[in-house]
Amino acid sequence: MKKKLATLFALLALSPLLTQCATQDDVSKLNYQLRVVNKKLEDMKMGTVGQMQQRQASSSSRIDELRQEILVLRGQLDEMAHYNRQLTEQNKELDLSLQQYAETMNTEIEKEIKALQTNYQTKEAKLDDLEKSLTQQQKVLQSIQESRIQEARKKAEAAALAAEKARARAKASSQALASSNGQEVVSIDANKTKTVYGNSAERKPSPQPTVQPEKTDSSASVSPPESTPQATPDSLESADKAYADGDFAKAYDLYEKYALEHKTGDKVITAKYMMGESLFNQEEYDQAILQYQNIISNHPSHARAASALLKQGMAFEKVSDFETAKIIYKKIATAYPSSPEAERAKERSSKIN
Repeated sequence: MKKKLATLFALLALSPLLTQCATQDDVSKLNYQLRVVNKKLEDMKMGTVGQMQQRQASSSSRIDELRQEILVLRGQLDEMAHYNRQLTEQNKELDLSLQQYAETMNTEIEKEIKALQTNYQTKEAKLDDLEKSLTQQQKVLQSIQESRIQEARKKAEAAALAAEKARARAKASSQALASSNGQEVVSIDANKTKTVYGNSAERKPSPQPTVQPEKTDSSASVSPPESTPQATPDSLESADKAYADGDFAKAYDLYEKYALEHKTGDKVITAKYMMGESLFNQEEYDQAILQYQNIISNHPSHARAASALLKQGMAFEKVSDFETAKIIYKKIATAYPSSPEAERAKERSSKIN
């Protein structure tokens, strides 16, 4: 396009020279060609300008659309920025609230932990005191039992000594009577052997039937030495009868006697348990607690162990030690969960405030 325009301008500049040199026909032809070229230039100018204007109008319209879109996007960005600012402020408030809540919860948890630790230490101290008390009372109970045994032993020894002195006095009186009257005196001791005393030397016993001593003179009769009563098959039944009759002191003595005589066995454990029951019914709750502890510590797998533990908790209730009673009731549920005593312990524990 630029070359054609340059050629056209060159021809226009040289046209005066050419008019002088060329003929009229050549000039006409040249003028015609110039008009054609001008026409083409105008057509080209009109077409190009129109297209450029159309393109410019289209571009302007597109630019306006883009501007509108940019304005919309800017509005949306402003809204998003404002929303983000609100979210940031809300997040700050939420973080502050969460921080305050966390601090409050931590403070409360620390207080609860301290309270639980204090309560635990208090209960541990109570348990230690209880164990010490139980140990001390067991020692006291053992010393009482030993003193009773020693007292019974001393009584038996005293009775045996009195019987021995009575036999010696009877023997001396028989010898003195024989020496004074010159007669034979028959003395029968506790072993059923006959000895004849008189003026002459001691005679051998004759093969006559044994003569039973007559109870005519208290000085001549010889009493057998007293001894500790032996166990009888119905002694436990006698204890049960005394317990059923409400004579709990007598029942305790009979159960204790049976336990001391037999030492081991299922009935001995039952007798020891009933000793605790006798003490409980006499309102000697401290001693009953110790007696039940004997079953719990030494025979934990016995059928009476759960009952002993339950009655021990009830004894602690009687002495107003409700905390220890609740601990014992919980222990029953743990150690003997399927026993009837566990259900009773749960009911009693629920009634303690």
